[in-house]
Amino acid sequence: MTFRVRPADLPDDSAAILALAASAEAIDGVGALNEESRLAIQRGAGDSAVRVAEGDSDETIVGVLVDAEGDGAACDLVTHPEHRRRGVATALLAAEAESVERYGVWAHGDFESARALAEALGLERVRDLWQMSREVSPEETFDVELPEGFVARPFDGSDDQARAWLDVNAAAFVHHPEQGRMTMDDLRARMAEEWFEREGLILVWHEPSGELAASHWTKREPGSDTGEVYVVAVAPAYQGRGLAGPLTNLGLAHLAGLGVHEVELYVEGDNEPAKATYTRRGFHKSAQDVLYVHTGAESLQR
Repeated sequence: MTFRVRPADLPDDSAAILALAASAEAIDGVGALNEESRLAIQRGAGDSAVRVAEGDSDETIVGVLVDAEGDGAACDLVTHPEHRRRGVATALLAAEAESVERYGVWAHGDFESARALAEALGLERVRDLWQMSREVSPEETFDVELPEGFVARPFDGSDDQARAWLDVNAAAFVHHPEQGRMTMDDLRARMAEEWFEREGLILVWHEPSGELAASHWTKREPGSDTGEVYVVAVAPAYQGRGLAGPLTNLGLAHLAGLGVHEVELYVEGDNEPAKATYTRRGFHKSAQDVLYVHTGAESLQR
């Protein structure tokens, strides 16, 4: 089969792209697209944010590359399981290299095939993202007592609290390549998702000052028995005040109350304090994603 690479026609191609991702996930056992990529596909991101490789004869989509941020820094790349090792991934990356000087691509699950492709194309491993998980039960109890002067309340959905959360999130993740750049539009897009619930975004306030000190945002897809520690943030001014433990437990208690059997989270592989916090609360490493980066297209042009 021969194929060509073109910009995706969204939303017309959305169903085929998501079906391709589902086929890959069924074979690989890990999600083929991260949340940013799925949202880009769902909202119909324009220009070359989403590229597809399709057959010349029947126009079947056999591969997709999603550059959700539009800067090439952290792309998702998926090839249909029946069309792997035929140059689809290389062609999609070559197209990306024509529009950006430096690109990165996620390897979800860090499989040997992804490592081999990265080596062949001269990609450098620059970032590890751990998935950690633990079992929970409705009967489990959690110590959620906050230090004196702090109180936890659910997000009320207002613009004022949304802006307060964005400010704390940006400050807490100032060096994070994705999380620290979240905007009001990004937040509202997630609030429009079927899984969003205001009670699952727990805000911790410093009562004497009235400031938002920290938050724990949980996530559970409808009908799933797995929950997620989605985002945990502590404002820099309130770090080291004993919030990390009870803040984590507030989210775990909320998810356990929803009846989930397992809770998962994602944490940077080099964030030793966060990994230690989660390990103390029963989490263990269950999977790993790797970001590979290339700063030139020489190997793609050979």
